[in-house]
Amino acid sequence: MFEREEIVEEALILIVDDTELNRDVLKGVLQKKGFRNIICVESGEAALVLVATDEPDCILLDVLMPGIDGFETCRRLRADKRFLRTPIIIQTALMGQEDRRRAFAAGASDIVSKPLDAAEIEARVRLHLSNSLLYRRLSSYHARVEAELQEARTLIEAAALPQAGMMVEAARFGVSLSQAYLPCSAIGGDFWKTWILNDKQMAILFVDVSGHGVSAALRMFAVNTLISPPPSCSADPAQMTAYLDQRLCDCGQAQGQYVAGIYGIIDIKRHIFCYVGGGLRDGFILRGDGGIDRVKMSGLPFGLVENLSRTPREASFGVGDTLLLYSDALVECAEPDGVPTSEEELHDWIQAQRKDAPKSGLAPWLAERFLTDFGVGIRDDLLIVSARIDQSADQVC
Repeated sequence: MFEREEIVEEALILIVDDTELNRDVLKGVLQKKGFRNIICVESGEAALVLVATDEPDCILLDVLMPGIDGFETCRRLRADKRFLRTPIIIQTALMGQEDRRRAFAAGASDIVSKPLDAAEIEARVRLHLSNSLLYRRLSSYHARVEAELQEARTLIEAAALPQAGMMVEAARFGVSLSQAYLPCSAIGGDFWKTWILNDKQMAILFVDVSGHGVSAALRMFAVNTLISPPPSCSADPAQMTAYLDQRLCDCGQAQGQYVAGIYGIIDIKRHIFCYVGGGLRDGFILRGDGGIDRVKMSGLPFGLVENLSRTPREASFGVGDTLLLYSDALVECAEPDGVPTSEEELHDWIQAQRKDAPKSGLAPWLAERFLTDFGVGIRDDLLIVSARIDQSADQVC
């Protein structure tokens, strides 16, 4: 079986015919055309025995043979997953429409009529082998790309999403975190980070990267590099976002290194969320008493303009409240009935779900509901993050 060689003449060809003269003539024709690896057998039974140990790249199969005829031999070969795409060319003197239908129903790739024409046989064998080789190359390439993408997905999830240890640390801090992440391509670029600043404050960065797939993932890694480890200015949202603006501009505006996002600090002592938004959709704070408040996100994306003055905002954020941040996918679906197309409509949709919502794990629960209702219309990376205050500062050990 030729796996790496680039020439079809190296292919292993199996000729199955009960007439010795026919086998010799066909073998001679193919050898004159440059094909070097040819095996001949006299029956369907012999062919099935041979393929138990060898894998022909092309099979020339007679129909009228004693014992297992060509149609049944073809069916049995196709039942073996190794030969699902192997060219099987039926050679027959039967030319009726019903015979041709039976041949293709059995799994034949092509039919040639007896008496055989040398030029036609060469052309058909060469064409089918070339197509088979191309398919193998594409399959090999696809498998390699899939393996590389799987490795990239693993790296991206490690870089883009807080790991279990951070979630546990946040819970000890008094904040219950949850996340839902679904890239629209094999890999995506949206990400978020969180870290403990001190015994009363926790930072959270949420970024919706422009684009999809590999380009978005590369942008995500660039941004992630800028905040790993968190800079010393991260205790101040204004200074932190100024740092992001400057560093992203340094990376190159022409390369699209600006991102929509929010950087904020959860203060469990003062019961506030202090933040700076940059081009992101408005978030929400789901109040413990059942209300929902908007987290206003006006402002240009981070990295779009140098030396931009950004003023932090504050929102009350106490025990039982849940901060909800999300990417554009929730308001930019491809219009199935009832899909939210604005923050106002998303607000109403979330409010309608709240009666059944869990206190913890809100993000994956909402994502599942959203995908059930509107998943067919999603054309963007989906990222949802929730942060719920479970304990006040004086309750945290």
